[in-house]
Amino acid sequence: MVEYFVDYLIRTESLEEEYRDQSIYGLTLIIEKVVAYSVLFCFILLIGKVTEGLIFLAAFIFLRQTTGGFHAKSVPGCLIGSTLTVFAALQISPVLMQEHEILFAVLLFLSSLCILVFAPINHPNLMLSKEEKKHLRFKGKLRLCAELGIVAMGYLLHMRWQQYIMISIIICAVFILLSKLIRQEVLEDEDR
Repeated sequence: MVEYFVDYLIRTESLEEEYRDQSIYGLTLIIEKVVAYSVLFCFILLIGKVTEGLIFLAAFIFLRQTTGGFHAKSVPGCLIGSTLTVFAALQISPVLMQEHEILFAVLLFLSSLCILVFAPINHPNLMLSKEEKKHLRFKGKLRLCAELGIVAMGYLLHMRWQQYIMISIIICAVFILLSKLIRQEVLEDEDR
């Protein structure tokens, strides 16, 4: 479908032939993201935790854009993994967090250290240069500090929504460690 659309744009001279492959790749990524976010939104609607789900997804996506971490090898694998991640963040983690607040505080501290030390993870599809990695590391630290500040503010105001931001930080760290354990990380793009 994407190839047909891009070929149509080339035939109507709306797109130059030399950009065909990049356009197919880019449009495919956009469609995959729209499908994934739509599935996740439908899932959080289904379980009845829209506010909590949106807080978690916003915090998770905001941080993960700069930290990287484990990536599934296929779109179906990504959808299943993302859905399970959201389920764990919205249904399992809050219950455990209420019973083991100190443990989650320790996990948040260790996760923050993990992100500060190891992020960003250079995934094979990204192939970041040293300069890009340095830039993402700086942005990741700023985003982590912002999220930790929001968590602290939530606790000072005796709120409960900040637990979903805490969970997003912890899951980002888990994905970083998982990526390192299965050696999914590449060192750098040697072509740049």
